[in-house]
Amino acid sequence: MIRLFDILFSFLGLIVLSPILIIIAILVVFNTIKLVIENSKEEISTMRIVGASDWFIRGPFIIQGVIYGVVAFLICILLTGISAYFLSANTGIVLPGFSMFSYFLTNLWILVLIQLGFGIGVGVISALIVVKKHLEV
Repeated sequence: MIRLFDILFSFLGLIVLSPILIIIAILVVFNTIKLVIENSKEEISTMRIVGASDWFIRGPFIIQGVIYGVVAFLICILLTGISAYFLSANTGIVLPGFSMFSYFLTNLWILVLIQLGFGIGVGVISALIVVKKHLEV
């Protein structure tokens, strides 16, 4: 019975913790791309003077956002797999016959698509917001 309450409180903790971690991820990518843009002000000014379009200026920063998203995905899927492996024994105690690691392996492609899509999405959206703010100035 105590294990059931532990799992319930852990689940509620994850529901509260997940939005906080999502906001932190967005802010980290946002600030990283903002620093890159601040360091590239002269290049952006030169591209503006030469007559480059806004999308030509945005392109490299969007690609950087995609790269940050892919790196974040790789770290996240690795940590998810390791966590599933080590938590598999504990979930087997509470839910007999259930292995979290085998569930992870069975649904690996779905998890890959979700995490990769979210990572790339956060990177691209952050890059678009930061570059848009800088191009308006």
